[in-house]
Amino acid sequence: LHNGFYAFWKNQRWKLPEPKFPLVALVLSGRADFLKHAGAEVGDTAEVVIGYYHLSSNRMTTFNMPNLERNVATIIHEATHQLAYNCGLQQRFADNPMWVSEGLAMFFEAPDFKSASRWRGIGRVNQVNLKRWHRYLPSRPDDSLMTLISGDERFQDPKTATFAYAEAWALTYFLVKTRREEYVDYLQELSSGKPMFEMTPRERVALFEKTFGDSVADIDRALLRYMKRVR
Repeated sequence: LHNGFYAFWKNQRWKLPEPKFPLVALVLSGRADFLKHAGAEVGDTAEVVIGYYHLSSNRMTTFNMPNLERNVATIIHEATHQLAYNCGLQQRFADNPMWVSEGLAMFFEAPDFKSASRWRGIGRVNQVNLKRWHRYLPSRPDDSLMTLISGDERFQDPKTATFAYAEAWALTYFLVKTRREEYVDYLQELSSGKPMFEMTPRERVALFEKTFGDSVADIDRALLRYMKRVR
């Protein structure tokens, strides 16, 4: 992942520095050990996740679970968060919209079982989230993309989180594949954010529309057209 991560951003003409400190990953033997450790660090959230990256401790934590596909995806996902926050791609404690952070991690995470390592490349179609995206479409409201970009509330509500993650992956996949230069510009703009400074919903939308040169509504229409072709 480390090698692929740096090669990917170098290909986007963004030379990122190496992390200043060793990156610590805890992979516990089973769920019981995970709950005991994670419960003290993230509280009740430990009950509904199988891994996480912790901004304060700067560590990623997961456990050895039987589902190999989810095991691989979780390790890559959380390690992507950790790399992003330690190389300057994202600033810890700055205002990082959750759709950006989670979309980026899901863009990197998709396993490849044809590879001996069970993971081979970056940007493969994330089949888990593609299926969730299709399940979301029949009930997807007209302002769905606007609420995703302007705030993080949908990720924080267990009733809406699954589809928020799916939409974050779909938007990230679409932007990387079709608007890559603007997407990198957008990430670079966010990476200059100051710690403990929070943008308003209007400021988040304004930054997005300014960088991509289109309204959220226009991006939404293009996203829906593009995702119909993704398999």
